[in-house]
Amino acid sequence: NGKSENGKSENGKSENGCEMTKKTSSRPKSNKQGGRRINMDQIYCVGIILLEVYQSWIHEKVLPGLPFLPLMLTSVYAALGIGWVWIEATWEYLEALAAAMKRRGGEGGDSKGASSSRIIG
Repeated sequence: NGKSENGKSENGKSENGCEMTKKTSSRPKSNKQGGRRINMDQIYCVGIILLEVYQSWIHEKVLPGLPFLPLMLTSVYAALGIGWVWIEATWEYLEALAAAMKRRGGEGGDSKGASSSRIIG
């Protein structure tokens, strides 16, 4: 019947007719010099480690009069991380939406209101 053992047909579609695609990130894996690319996630993780080192060993010696400063720094740092993840997710969503519209051939582009309602529905 033209189906492989994983339920996909020979044309790459599943039994229910949906196209099966592998999600790939639009981010490059390495920089131009061929070395490893440092991304914001890695920088964020290093920063949270440095913040913990500051809170555990340095703060009481340097600023003992500000007992809530470490908590405030952690809260602000977490808020920045959440904001960055939200921006990244929104960017990836918009890239995927643009790619999907490009695959569809940009149908319904005669008026802005009609095309935006098609995107949502």
